[in-house]
Amino acid sequence: MLDQQQIYVLRIREEATIPTISGGVPSRSASAEPVVNINTATAEELQQLPRIGPALAQRIVAYREMYGPFRNIEDIMQVSGIGEAIFNAIRDYITVGP
Repeated sequence: MLDQQQIYVLRIREEATIPTISGGVPSRSASAEPVVNINTATAEELQQLPRIGPALAQRIVAYREMYGPFRNIEDIMQVSGIGEAIFNAIRDYITVGP
């Protein structure tokens, strides 16, 4: 069973564009703006979120295509495989806004 952990290695002179992970917890301040709109993000963009791998990202996109846009961030828990633990890991990094 895979834990969906991802490791990203920067190229020479490439600046980090994804949250730095420390001890399994993203190191962003709580006041930081959300970075991923779950209503418009591609599967690749969704994979930048903590604990979201390719399969789960595809399920988010498929759910959105079938049922329409998410009304609030909590609605993402309707996607199979996203429970409270994953939601709590991504809640500070997602939005449904414009």
